[in-house]
Amino acid sequence: MKDFPSTLAVDAASCALHSGDVCDAVELLEQGRAIIWTQMTRLRTPLDSLQTHGNHAVALMKRIQRPQLPPR
Repeated sequence: MKDFPSTLAVDAASCALHSGDVCDAVELLEQGRAIIWTQMTRLRTPLDSLQTHGNHAVALMKRIQRPQLPPR
């Protein structure tokens, strides 16, 4: 992924638009978005692995798992 230009999906959609194919342009943008989201989900750290990083990490993990309700 790092070898591809960051504007690849936009460039491909632009080419499709210039050729008059709006449906393909939208599809190319959607595929680019899906690839980005897939890559981002792989960057997440499982919450369970935070337990080995000390008390602050455990407190953060618990806070993320059980978000506090806003005050009334």
